[in-house]
Parts: sequence; C-alpha cells; structure tokens
Amino acid sequence: MPFPKRPGITINESLTPLPKIDATSGRPSAVFVGLNAAGGPVDPTVVSSWAEFNLLYGGFGVGGDLLPFSVFEYFNNGGGAAYIIRATNANAAVATKTFADTEGAPTQTLTVSAKAPGLYGNSITVDVTAGSAANSVSVTVTNTKTGMTEVYNDVTLDPVAPRNLLSIINGASSLVTVSANLPAGAFLPTYNPALVAAVSLVGGTDGTGTPDLVAATQKIANISGIFDINLPGVNDATTINALTTWAATQNNVFLVVDGVKGSATDTAALNQTAQSTLVQGFTPTSTAAVYGPWLQAVDPIGAVAGSPRLLPPGGFVLGQYARTDASRGVQKVAAGIDTTLNGVIGPQFRYTSAQQDTLAPIGLNIIKPIPGAGTCIFGARTLSNGMPDRYVNIRRTLIALKNGLTEITRFAIFENNDDDLRQQVQDICEQYLRTQWASGMLAGETEDNAFFVVCDDTNNTPATIASGAVNIQIGLALQTPAEFIIFNIGQTATGTTTQTV
Repeated sequence: MPFPKRPGITINESLTPLPKIDATSGRPSAVFVGLNAAGGPVDPTVVSSWAEFNLLYGGFGVGGDLLPFSVFEYFNNGGGAAYIIRATNANAAVATKTFADTEGAPTQTLTVSAKAPGLYGNSITVDVTAGSAANSVSVTVTNTKTGMTEVYNDVTLDPVAPRNLLSIINGASSLVTVSANLPAGAFLPTYNPALVAAVSLVGGTDGTGTPDLVAATQKIANISGIFDINLPGVNDATTINALTTWAATQNNVFLVVDGVKGSATDTAALNQTAQSTLVQGFTPTSTAAVYGPWLQAVDPIGAVAGSPRLLPPGGFVLGQYARTDASRGVQKVAAGIDTTLNGVIGPQFRYTSAQQDTLAPIGLNIIKPIPGAGTCIFGARTLSNGMPDRYVNIRRTLIALKNGLTEITRFAIFENNDDDLRQQVQDICEQYLRTQWASGMLAGETEDNAFFVVCDDTNNTPATIASGAVNIQIGLALQTPAEFIIFNIGQTATGTTTQTV
C-alpha cells in the first residue's frame, strides 16, 4: 500500500482466503462385472441408461447371462450412470478382418479388429466408400445385432494427414480397433483401403476357459472414484474373499454380494441353512455386504406379460443404493420401507421369524415383503461383526470421507513442513467436515459434537517433521441406523405405560 500523504488515520484490510476445497461429492458409482456373450467392451465403460447398455453390450442377448438383467434392474430401481466390466473366457478370440488397398497388385494395408474378444465380433461389418475429400475414404462400422453404427468420413491412411484413419477410429470407436501395414517409403493414395460393402469381421469366439473375475474387477483400480461393485450371481468364497481382501487395500471399493440361489425344490429352511454356510465362509470384513434371497422379478424378455424370472438381488440393491445416495446421502442406509424394489413379484423364499433371527446377526441382509410397502431391503449389515462399521452406511460414509479428505489435502505433498502448512491443513479439513456435517453426513447437534481435527505440534514432533510426515488426527461422529425399534409396555393400577426406545 502507498504511504499516506496527509495526516490522519488510515485503515487497511487484508483477508487471507481459505484454501480452495475441490473434492468430489463422495457419491459412489455402481460397477457390474460378469460374462456377457452378447458382446461389448472388456475395459470399464460407463453407461448412463439401459438404452446405452443395449447399444454397447447387445441388451439381454439370448437371456443366458445374468449381467444384463442386473444392469436392467439397477436402472429400473433408480440407478444412475454405472461402469460395466465385461469378463471373457480365458481363450476367447477376437474377430478381425484385413482389407486390401487399390494398388495394381493389391496388398493388405488395413486390419480391423473387434474391440473385445467374443463371438459377437463376427456381427460387426465394415463399409468403405469414397470420401468427399481428395484421396480419402469414409469408413462405416456397424454392429448388426444392436444396430449401433459409427461413421468416419474423409479419412486416410496417410500417417501425417490431419484425418488419419488410425488415430481417429482408435480414439473414438466403441466397436473396433484398427492398424495399418503400409509399404516402406512415401505414402501413396492407392494405399488407402479399396471400396467394399458390409464386410464382416471373422474368427471371433467366446472360448471355453474360465474367466478371471478377480482380475476383471480389479480393472476399476485404474479409474478415479468411489465404487459399489456387484458380480451378478457370483458368491463363491474364493472369488469374494480375494476381492474383499483387495478392497480393504483400496479405500474406495464396497462389494454387494448376491446370496444363495435356491433350487426349485428347496424350502425356506434349506435355503436358510445354505445362506448361513455361505456367509460364514466369507472373511469377516466391512468392505462387503450380502443380500438374499434371490428375487422373482417380472421377466423383461418374457413371452407372456408379467411372467417371472429368478434374478440375483445385487442389481436391485445397487439401484436403491444410488437412489438413496441421491436423495439422502451415503450416511443413510438403503434399507427400510422406502426401499420398495421395482419390478419384483416377491422373494424366492419367505423366511420365518426364527430363520431371520439366525440369518440377520451373521450378516445376511434379508429382502422381504412388508405389508403396505412391497418387497423391501430389511438389512443394513456388513460382514464385520462387533465393530461400528458393521453397518453398511458407516463403511460407505468412511469411504466417502477418506476419499474427500485425500483429495483436499493432496496439495500439501512436498510443501514445506512448517507451522503454516499444518495450520492450513487443519483449516481446510475443518472446513470440509463442517460442510459434510451441515449436509447431514455426520451426527452431532453442534460442530464440536460432530468432529475434531488436530494438526499442530501436539501430534507433529520435531522427529516426525524431520521424517517428512504431517500427522492429522480426525475424530468423527457417524450416523448409526435405528436397526431395532423396541416398545416396552406395562400395566399399572391407573392404566398402561409405554416406553419407546
């Protein structure tokens, strides 16, 4: 500020702005992993609607895979955008086709391959027509099963051209990848592919090997975000325990596991025993929750309107997760009479009260009909017993908060480890948690009851500072669901008394 030129009092004000908080909403994305013979990408791919899934992945196919049905019921129950990971059998083959150029003695200069392995790739056709620009062609790629079509106008194999065929198609196509085998020397326009109509890719097979579902699921680690994952119908202990062990190292993954599918001759008692055996075979963890029984749903491809199809619960449940997250936040568990499942005729089995008393404490989240509400989720437990994170919403809240805190403090890495940095870190964490408390994510009538943050010389000693560490201690009051409503009713000489807990 300039020095005053006249006698008097001058007041200058300078406010230091709080650090900018740039954290995501903490709302997870659903992820579905499974076989889908109707085709589609194998890497994590976002679909925002059933119509988009239908185009990319071939809809229900012939009805033999559970993945499309779970995705359909997810959207039918309020789900938003979701990642799809299509697993493939170990020896599945990719459909491919080579295309000759227009030289006098044609050679194969262009290879087009389906973007993922599978028999579906044989349904992809390629048209090459004359381009409107000089020395160019237009390429049309069509999935004849779904009707999905991609058109690339005025492209060329010329490696230095702005509309190079390889870079444009490989950068944009959801159906194919392309490669070239050009002769040495300067590029000639005759190296472009010859004009052809509706040539099919060939050689795609689904294979017979067993898919590696764990490796397929772990592809989501390459993407930033928070994820609720379901493998439709998959509940073997080897796969699930491997995934929950992995999830515990990720801090951004929660698994929704489908319970046991009963046979047509099973009773509720037999299924209850099978569910107990299943759940107790899983490693105790708060990174997963199990739901059952399976559900009799209105078959979306049934020949008769309203005919049933037995489906795993995971797609329905994740749809309710997404709907509840959007309306209430991750701190509200998706359970209770407001989680009426759409498209459900009823559960495969109706457990007795005694059977539920056996299943609920070990961690099976039961889906059952509720008078006046319909078929609802009536469980809120993870596979962790005896700890606060035995509740689904507590684990999912912790995942959201840990990821948010990580995002907002990332700026501090490699900053000077001094009092200014520690104060800045404490301020930004308090500001972030204050916002979360105000939105209802944290319990507590006041901020002091909801959270605390300590990042000062009490937990950052000269020794820890010299080691390059910044220690931040955070305490949180988390929302616990009202799992039990208990009425204690007694009679006195003057009437009755009721105590509600």
